[in-house]
Amino acid sequence: MSLSSSEIKVTPLGGLGQIGSNMCLFEGPNDSILIDSGLLFPREGNTGVRYLIPDFFHINKEKLKAVFISHCHEDHIGALGHLLEFKPGLKIYTEVFTSKVIQTKFSKSKLDIELINDLSDVKFQDFQVSSFRVNHSTANTLGFIIKNSQRSLVFSSDFKVNLNEYKENNFDFERINKVCKGTEVTSFIDSTNILKKGKTIEETEVVKNLEPILKKSGRQFVTFFPSNIFRFLNIIKICNDNGKIPVLYGRSMHMYYNCALEANLVKGKGYEVQDIENVNPQNKNMVFLVSGCQGNFKSTLHNIAQDQSPFFKPQKGDTFVYSASIVPGNDKQVFKLINQFVEMGVEVIMSDDKPIHCSGHPGQEDIKIYLDHVKPSSVIPIHGESYFLKKHKDFLEKNYPEIQSYTLFNHSSLLFGETIKVIPTEGEKPLLVTYNDRIIDHQFISERRRLGENGIFILAIGKNKIDFKFLGLDIDLELQESIYSLASRFIQKKRNIEDLRIKVRKLIKDKLGHKPHVEVIDVRS
Repeated sequence: MSLSSSEIKVTPLGGLGQIGSNMCLFEGPNDSILIDSGLLFPREGNTGVRYLIPDFFHINKEKLKAVFISHCHEDHIGALGHLLEFKPGLKIYTEVFTSKVIQTKFSKSKLDIELINDLSDVKFQDFQVSSFRVNHSTANTLGFIIKNSQRSLVFSSDFKVNLNEYKENNFDFERINKVCKGTEVTSFIDSTNILKKGKTIEETEVVKNLEPILKKSGRQFVTFFPSNIFRFLNIIKICNDNGKIPVLYGRSMHMYYNCALEANLVKGKGYEVQDIENVNPQNKNMVFLVSGCQGNFKSTLHNIAQDQSPFFKPQKGDTFVYSASIVPGNDKQVFKLINQFVEMGVEVIMSDDKPIHCSGHPGQEDIKIYLDHVKPSSVIPIHGESYFLKKHKDFLEKNYPEIQSYTLFNHSSLLFGETIKVIPTEGEKPLLVTYNDRIIDHQFISERRRLGENGIFILAIGKNKIDFKFLGLDIDLELQESIYSLASRFIQKKRNIEDLRIKVRKLIKDKLGHKPHVEVIDVRS
């Protein structure tokens, strides 16, 4: 589709219909840019899949000029390595802290990063991209305005609205209104917490609740998202101010702390930390800042809860503080670890007990504050499960009937010209990435799932020998003898090998109640 000079086409490639793999394409007649390039962690059952990424390989790479990164979370930067393989040397625009994280995570890629801040304007032939400050659960998060002579598309990505200025400036509505002046405004708004009727609590409240917990005597373990730099630094400061020793334990803790140092976010005294290898871990005055809050296999938190830490064993009198939220799908693995702490006699404190965590996403009151300040003529709900997108549209229709809203899903498009036109497209599935960073087809997962559920039986037919091997199947000696006898008869009668495979599978099904995957290998020649 050819575009006129006044048209902008917007196509989300990920992030709509799921929470993760955020990536959105903005196109003019000559230029296109991406906002974010994130990954999606697999749901239970995707055996062998490390993560999923949006399918961006069909876009016009010659037209693609840059990618703008809003913040450092994996669901916004995790696919960058694959994007740079697709278009080497693609310019990356982002803030300094996010740039440090990107440089650390993608050190093997050739990176062309241009630093911007919350007041930057980057001009292309077809449109201008202006940045503005938003509040989120990590430092220096940006929103972007894609603007031509007629329209301003305000893409605020992940955000909440802080009313009490804390560590960084509040959401900059004044900047949005200044840039958008004289144009028709469309806002793309986060849907993650649309079911929450109130306002998202702020970090100031979390700090007030964490302080008395961390001041208590005794050894403590605290886990949280280490990308939440303000939470990170607050915990360190509380410890130092109260005679406790903050100890970093886990690769992610060290990585984000070092990135914060390099980005000059660690200012003043009271932010000193120790490394787990340089302290006596039995010291009762220690507060261990532990990575792995989602309970991932072999993470630092997992190793501690499984009594696999080389440094210590949690015990009665210790306190475990879970200052995070559980990402949907991780509930079982997280609570397995929490239960193990309880069984060790460790006191466990979670946000259900006290407000020691806050979301980085807007509740309904945050969205109302946003809409009352920006006053867009149209809104596109983004960043959420399909149900959340629908509920966001319902919320808009009920509370802001004057605002036109559109429901959009991945790979469908909106064409902004004299009017707004929806271009529905059958959605592309996200791409599956294995642990060696190879992209594999979805059929492999279906095959692995079937093998996992049904098992595999391999029968080898030689000149003078019949042999077989089975995995994941409860095959007793009686059934083995029946299979051997069946195979012998087929060989004697020179029957078709495929017929033998079908008969063996039926024989196993009649005995076990399900059909395994059966392979017959003919090695007689």
